[in-house]
Amino acid sequence: MSDDRLPSRDEVELVRIASSGHPSFPDAECLYMQAFPPAERRDGLAACLSDSRFALEAISAGGAFLGFVTTWSLDGFAFLEHVATVPSARGSGIGRSALLQVLARHHLVVAEAEPADEGPMAVRRLAFYARLGFVENPVDYMQPSYGPGKPRVRMRLLSFPRGLSDAEASSTIVLLEREVYAAGSRVS
Repeated sequence: MSDDRLPSRDEVELVRIASSGHPSFPDAECLYMQAFPPAERRDGLAACLSDSRFALEAISAGGAFLGFVTTWSLDGFAFLEHVATVPSARGSGIGRSALLQVLARHHLVVAEAEPADEGPMAVRRLAFYARLGFVENPVDYMQPSYGPGKPRVRMRLLSFPRGLSDAEASSTIVLLEREVYAAGSRVS
């Protein structure tokens, strides 16, 4: 598919990548490494694929790789860990279409995003999530470290389709640290 004609949002599909041998895995891992700074990612995705709670899905249309989504199925909610689209697909609605498919599968989804004071891209990202129906929860939140030598990162904790109570936010943060970010120190 040429970059001058992107598929319509209706053509977007999510395709599960279950192993590093999947044809879309190299594209997904390359985009992952390019789209996220080291403090906000693992050193690679392959080892996570063996965890049944983790899902790496290619965003595609007409056989063309357009991006990826990673989620974790945890106790009581899904954690939207990463989403990225190829540069030519940004702003086209393709990422929105893919996330709407993810949101339709889960009764509660939690995500992280940089706070608005991090700059214009952070403001745009928060607005993108708000348009999808995510709520910014009023809790102080530091993304746990992805492993040795990687810092914690100040983030906003988002949830869909509703805000989290203080108790839910606290238990969510503990669960993320124990189940997702601890995997960051075991998986690379």
